[in-house]
Amino acid sequence: MGSDFEVNDRLRVTKESFLTHEALHQGEAASVYSLEQEFARSKLNRSYKLTKIISSLIVFMLLTSVAFHLYMRQQENNVEINIAEFDEVKLKELVFSIGNSNVELDMLRSELSEIENEHADLKSVVVAEYARREKLAQLQSDDVQIQQLNTELKQALEVLEGQYLKRKGSKQAQIDKLQAEIDQVEGEVQRFSGGSSAILNPEQKLQELRIKNVQRYYEKRIVDLKAEFEKEKQFLIDRYNPQFDDQKINQILNTRLKEVDSQAFSEQQQKYLSDMGLISSGALSQLIATQENQAMLLSRIAEIPYINSPQSASAHLQVMTDSLNSSYSELSGTLLDNLRTSEQQLDSYQYFLGKLLVQQEEAGYVLDPRDAENVVVHFARPYRTDIGDMALVFRQDDQLIAELVFVDSEQGLRAKVSKLNTGQVIQAMDKVILLKKRNAQ
Repeated sequence: MGSDFEVNDRLRVTKESFLTHEALHQGEAASVYSLEQEFARSKLNRSYKLTKIISSLIVFMLLTSVAFHLYMRQQENNVEINIAEFDEVKLKELVFSIGNSNVELDMLRSELSEIENEHADLKSVVVAEYARREKLAQLQSDDVQIQQLNTELKQALEVLEGQYLKRKGSKQAQIDKLQAEIDQVEGEVQRFSGGSSAILNPEQKLQELRIKNVQRYYEKRIVDLKAEFEKEKQFLIDRYNPQFDDQKINQILNTRLKEVDSQAFSEQQQKYLSDMGLISSGALSQLIATQENQAMLLSRIAEIPYINSPQSASAHLQVMTDSLNSSYSELSGTLLDNLRTSEQQLDSYQYFLGKLLVQQEEAGYVLDPRDAENVVVHFARPYRTDIGDMALVFRQDDQLIAELVFVDSEQGLRAKVSKLNTGQVIQAMDKVILLKKRNAQ
């Protein structure tokens, strides 16, 4: 029996493996395919699990979005303003403004210091200028001018002081106003910080430190530039306004001088010089113009505010030049007066000799025979001598002493001895006879 079951089972498996469905059910009735039955069967076998999952996920996302939106609206409506945060922002702004105001305050104080330094410099310049002018007045012993300069200096210093106080007051008012504003802001900072003074934030401290460093750099640079300027100024002073170390020169410069008027030649002196032929009118005019130009230049140079030795040297040169011009004018006037007197005396001598020659019926006389190369003779007016003329010298009508010849020289026409007889000496008042048209020997 067991073998029969095993055979039947193997036969069934073989059929299922190698025969088609139709061959297996060949003895059964054929089934009819119905589309409606198939749809109905598929509908009954459908699974709704995936659809439910997707739908649940969509609903969950919608509910989550709505809930989040409602939550955000609720948070926006219920937000609280934190006054402390605003106070902190306000405090930072106040601290920042204090830093900027302190920098501006330092600048105003620096400007005030510059005003004070500028006033001191201007005051020194004014005092030095009046001291220079006073020294010139002292050299000229002009007490009236010294008193006037002291009065002018006092007035100038008063005007300068008034201008300084006005500028200083204006700048000080700006400083006081800004300081009051800083104090007020610092009070607010103290109030916001609960009385704590260590509230400056690191950025503000760093900013102020940078500003201070820049300020210190430029202040040091200004000091260095001022030192270089003073050094250069002293170099220029030593070069163009030195203090002379020569003892003799300093004695001259410390000598008091009396100012004199620089006088030119008077019109009478100019006419006399021109009439006498001592100088041409053009040369005389040029001489006077040179004298006036020199006085003008020296006067202008004396106005330059020199210091040290050049200051005294300039004043001395002007006074000494005026003194020299005045002395030369006075000396020339004296010489011209003496020359005029001598000319009058010479005219009298010539008149006497002329009358004497007419009375004695002589042509001329020897006046000064001491220099054989330049024998001075005088002829009556009708006689005129030329270069090459000869003259005979007699003591008596028959006593020939010597022969003269007229030659040219740097001093003009002169007579020299061309022949002297043996044992004879030319004497004053020897008679002279002029021989014209002879060649010079």
